[in-house]
Amino acid sequence: VLAQSDRFDDALNTIRVPGYAIVNLSASYQMTKGLFLRGELGNLLDKDYELVNTFREADRNFFISLHYQSR
Repeated sequence: VLAQSDRFDDALNTIRVPGYAIVNLSASYQMTKGLFLRGELGNLLDKDYELVNTFREADRNFFISLHYQSR
């Protein structure tokens, strides 16, 4: 869970950006020695939010990646 309170987006403190809370999930699975499969689900609840005024962040998203680590 990532939460942020409301804040201002300009030097004069006139543009207020509302706070938000989002839920992200991630998991990793070791397939073989040194080989990992990773999945990440971002913005699980599909929350509409902005980090800066008038710039919407991504909707719910999903990423899969494969990682190799030599030891």
